[in-house]
Amino acid sequence: MLNLACKLEIIPSNPARAEKLTLPHKVQKKIEIFTKQEASTMLSCLENEELKYQVLIQLAIILGARRGELVALKWGSIDLRSNLITISQSSYKLTGESMQTKPPKDYEVRTISASTYCMDLLLLLKDEQETDKIRLGDQWQDEGWVFTQWNGKPMNTSCPIRTFSAKPIENKKAI
Repeated sequence: MLNLACKLEIIPSNPARAEKLTLPHKVQKKIEIFTKQEASTMLSCLENEELKYQVLIQLAIILGARRGELVALKWGSIDLRSNLITISQSSYKLTGESMQTKPPKDYEVRTISASTYCMDLLLLLKDEQETDKIRLGDQWQDEGWVFTQWNGKPMNTSCPIRTFSAKPIENKKAI
């Protein structure tokens, strides 16, 4: 429309011509990755944590998965025989609403190989959930989530952050 206005001499030039515009460049945030030593130290600090948090942090480090992607994992996405985990969704929660899922960032559905150690931890977590199902009976809401609340409902995405930010760091030099 602006080009037509120029042709009809309604305006002297097109103010939206690309060469006249200076668009701000988006600054990419630098992604900070743990060093091997930092990851090792963090993993050694997990030994006294609940099993579900041990597994969650292990998977975050080994798979490079985001928190929402991990919380959205279902047992059907884990191939315990082949040591493969498929990340196909991500969880999010808006204030006042229940948990929801969406495709992962950039729609990047991916299948990742996990270590035997991670798979062993997942098997322990699955056994723990089976025990909880029996103990809780009708209170357990089985929807197949890997990371759950006490009653089988999906873990809130902010739960891992709240859990670890509330704990005092005993030896700051170690971390």
